[in-house]
Amino acid sequence: MTVPYETAKAALLDAALLHVPFDGWSEATFQAAVRETGLSAGVAHAVCPRGAVDLAVAYHKAGDAAMLRLLRGAGASTQSAALKFSRQPLIGSQQAPSPHGSGEHLLPSPW
Repeated sequence: MTVPYETAKAALLDAALLHVPFDGWSEATFQAAVRETGLSAGVAHAVCPRGAVDLAVAYHKAGDAAMLRLLRGAGASTQSAALKFSRQPLIGSQQAPSPHGSGEHLLPSPW
């Protein structure tokens, strides 16, 4: 049975994503993805000659493509608002007090 390249790569990536939090983008992750997809090792290595590295690249390219789709679909005001960085705290309006008193640091300052 012939499997299209993109279909095989997408299946390997989907299967690998379940293992990445535990094993990272490793050979163990790649082998688990091959087993779970039922693809032969030859097909898997033809699609991803560098193994998990190729799957990591595919994951990041998919994330980049999703980001671009989102930005292209948003209006100009939404885009600029989404891309602004804020110096405001994410939670609350005051900084938590240091347990070391004011001005003390855990590590010495290089200055």
